[in-house]
Amino acid sequence: MNRSSNESNMMENECIHIDSYLNSIERVSAPPFLFTRIREQLANYVEKVPGVYVWIGGVSLCVLLLFNFMLVLKTGIGRSVDERHVFANSIGYSSDNNLYR
Repeated sequence: MNRSSNESNMMENECIHIDSYLNSIERVSAPPFLFTRIREQLANYVEKVPGVYVWIGGVSLCVLLLFNFMLVLKTGIGRSVDERHVFANSIGYSSDNNLYR
């Protein structure tokens, strides 16, 4: 218990020492138009994405949508209603709308 009180006292002394050191530092005045210049530079900064990346993203999205569309058509048309029921029963899918039995 004595050890923790010693550590607490040391930390308080360090905080007081740091506070006194920080209070001794004098403030420096900024140039008069510094904030205005920073705001102008931020307003002029526009992040541009290269056109190649835009085309790659667009083509990738189109290929993905085409693949999904083909997959939906293939699985929907290729199977008969009976095959779907067999598959649904094999995974334990219930077509009942009754949730509580």
